[in-house]
Amino acid sequence: MLLGKIGKVLPVFLPPEPVMSMYYYNLEFCSVPKNSSGEIIDFTIVLTKMEVIVKRGLIIMGKLKEEKTIEFKKEFTPSFLKTVSAFANYGDGEIIFGISDDGEVVGIKNIDQLKLAIENAINDTIEPRPSYTLIETTMDKKAVLVLNVYKGESQPYFYKGKAYRRMDTASVPVDRTALQKLVLIGSRIDFDEMPSKNKELRFEILFKWLKSVLGIEVLTNDVLISLGLLEHGVFNNAAELLSDNNKIKSSCVDMVRFGDNISIFLDRKTIQGGSILLQYEEAIEFFRQWYKPYLAIEGIPRKERIQIPELAFLEAMANALIHRDYLINGSIRIEMYKDQLIIHSQGGGARWRIEG
Repeated sequence: MLLGKIGKVLPVFLPPEPVMSMYYYNLEFCSVPKNSSGEIIDFTIVLTKMEVIVKRGLIIMGKLKEEKTIEFKKEFTPSFLKTVSAFANYGDGEIIFGISDDGEVVGIKNIDQLKLAIENAINDTIEPRPSYTLIETTMDKKAVLVLNVYKGESQPYFYKGKAYRRMDTASVPVDRTALQKLVLIGSRIDFDEMPSKNKELRFEILFKWLKSVLGIEVLTNDVLISLGLLEHGVFNNAAELLSDNNKIKSSCVDMVRFGDNISIFLDRKTIQGGSILLQYEEAIEFFRQWYKPYLAIEGIPRKERIQIPELAFLEAMANALIHRDYLINGSIRIEMYKDQLIIHSQGGGARWRIEG
């Protein structure tokens, strides 16, 4: 992304997706090998096989439930192919045949016939062909078949001309923006690496920054190439975002200053187009209009206080501009209150809160 184009900015570390620290096993649902004395043997191997089914709390208090990465199918129906597309596009998942939607283990009568039907359906209808495995196991003394689908590297994966994603426990078609992102992922290209539609770009603001920070006296094509903005004589989207005549519609910052609550509207500034470096400067200027140091009387001498730490805002604002998803229409939204400031950046749910 842009982070590698114009220098290093401190990354924002968001907490990873919560993962359960332990599994909940109910051995009544699984066949466990035992020796002649009735003792469980090869237990480690059994748990490894169980993990394809018993993970992230799938079996809790003896009940089975679907989740985002696990789907149940009572029997073979073509609808499972939507979920195959979703898992191949966005992340590994399991489809378990022989379990009804409400979690009842009904079992499969002819495993071999089902395996053949699944393989033929995937190979004939999913394009390109995803990576998957089929595992036979038993639950509640009944045969079930686990289809493991793995996230691919050639997105998008289509089923009948549509690419799918998971939304909670359902598989739904992706929208146009998500499809564009899948195409870029499959092509190993980021948005900022794509060729810019604007062939005549100017870089006065960028040159000012480079001269100030790096002491560059002339902005040559060699400098632009070294920054990753120009390749084979063609500017990319990163170059346009940094250019004076940036026309990317999603490059916008919307700042609102509220009073004591959200119903009291004091001021607003919308920064549209132009170099994101200029957007950064204008956002700082508006910030400084509303958050100024003040003297607090706390005995003698008086102490200078700051409503919102400016350095925290500078870092959060830089991260919002650099890491936002410019494929998504909309602006970076900044909500400014007396004692806190909240920045919402498009894509990935990025959000920063700064408190005084």
